[in-house]
Amino acid sequence: MDTVVTQVMPTTIQPDTSTHEAQDEHLNDDNDFSLVLFLLPLAMISALAAVILPMIAVLILLGFISWGIVSTSLLVGLWKRSFTKGFKVFILLFSCLGGLLTGGFTFGAFNLILHWTKTSIVILCGSAAGAVCGLIFGYVFFYIIRKLIALLMKRLDMNRDGESQ
Repeated sequence: MDTVVTQVMPTTIQPDTSTHEAQDEHLNDDNDFSLVLFLLPLAMISALAAVILPMIAVLILLGFISWGIVSTSLLVGLWKRSFTKGFKVFILLFSCLGGLLTGGFTFGAFNLILHWTKTSIVILCGSAAGAVCGLIFGYVFFYIIRKLIALLMKRLDMNRDGESQ
């Protein structure tokens, strides 16, 4: 009976860390600059500014125009010492401005469809026609308002006379 004794050497198992270290280095890399991630928000902010800034400029311009119309109407009313004259100027200026803008946009849109002539000429002609139509509309609208107020005042006086008797 022969027994064979083999001696087992204690060994330590070491994992292969070469692939893990490479992955860890990629995760800890501080020089991970991506040009797309930098330029995408910059492009979004630029596009947003390109839309918002002209809108703000147009709103400021419309505010100045409106303030000019209101102050002109007020000054005319004070100068003539008549609320009716100031209100008439207010109606005429706003209707003329509205006609000017409406005529210019309408003629410009028709020019895009029908190709009449150069766009600048069409818009100028449309604006002039719109301003004249707006002025006529302003006179008609003021006349209607004046007659309507007179009718309402007449009915109000009739109701007061009926109640006092």
